[in-house]
Amino acid sequence: MHKYAEEFAKGKKPKMPDDENAKNGVLGFLRWIEDAGLELKYPEKHVYSKKYDYAGIVDVDARRKKKLVVVEYKTSNGIYDEHRYQAAAQQQALEEMTGKKYDERWLAHFDKNTGEFRAILLDEFEKDMKAFLGCIAIRNRAEDLKYRASQEKHVQGLTQGLL
Repeated sequence: MHKYAEEFAKGKKPKMPDDENAKNGVLGFLRWIEDAGLELKYPEKHVYSKKYDYAGIVDVDARRKKKLVVVEYKTSNGIYDEHRYQAAAQQQALEEMTGKKYDERWLAHFDKNTGEFRAILLDEFEKDMKAFLGCIAIRNRAEDLKYRASQEKHVQGLTQGLL
């Protein structure tokens, strides 16, 4: 389903999946695009935030009426908070790179088990971006501590060799 959405956004005519659940997900996705009036523009756009020093890939940079829209595809068993944070980070980087303000961010979710499609308009960009930055801080600190522990182990081994 994710692959279908990627190919469709690139302007290709992907083959409809044979699996009934996947087919239902794709049909839901296509209905959403039509109903929402989405014009998919730039699929799989690599982005970089100079301000916060992270990179990512925006699944789709789109337009809806006169609004600029970020769309994040997810194929998973559920919808998780992390999806919101990732979409906020992608929007932030896209805004930095383009100098344009994006009006909406959407999560296009394909359920891995049932094929059910859901489109969710995400709100509270600032809170989600703050949470994303918190996650980066935690990851960076964990990496620092891991490196520090490996250095202490190395020094300890050298010290024991001298005794």
